[in-house]
Amino acid sequence: DRIVGREQYTFTREEIIVVMYQILTGLKEMHENNVTHRDIKPENVMFKEEDGWELALIDFGMAMEVNPNEVNGLSGKAGSPSYVAPEVIGEEYDERADCWSAGVIMYVLSCGKAPFKGKSSEDTIELIRAGKYCVRAEEWTSLCDDVRDVVQGLLQTDPADRLTAKEALEQDLFEDFRSADAGGLGMDRGATKG
Repeated sequence: DRIVGREQYTFTREEIIVVMYQILTGLKEMHENNVTHRDIKPENVMFKEEDGWELALIDFGMAMEVNPNEVNGLSGKAGSPSYVAPEVIGEEYDERADCWSAGVIMYVLSCGKAPFKGKSSEDTIELIRAGKYCVRAEEWTSLCDDVRDVVQGLLQTDPADRLTAKEALEQDLFEDFRSADAGGLGMDRGATKG
């Protein structure tokens, strides 16, 4: 609702930082506890208050606990077509599929549209497999390179090259927020600017 309620469906850089910091922190905690959500999308990210900025990940109906001592990864299709990672389409995968989905959300917050949107589900899946998305200058004019860097790091088709949630949180984009957040979430900082 917050995305579609916006002019051009975009968030400010500060709002993207606040939202993505929380999503990635939630994913980091889940992944460190061997849980993969498998259906990260805007509909499964809820703000705790209508006008607040604290959020929660919801709908763990597709979530799986993974035994870190087992060699085999997850399998079976899961997730929503526009947000699913390329490796989920017919292959084994792991928690890094959640990070891809977080990258798609970050792209949507940044420019107001999905990076992979075909005329049909099959077209969308082919675009995802190819990992080809466009970053048009006019859609990203109010954002900095550090936002694009995190999006690009999360949208790597090879999971081995993709940022984990922990690695994404360590990127320059979140540096000021990490420092200010040492004592708690402090959602009043910067989130309501712009």
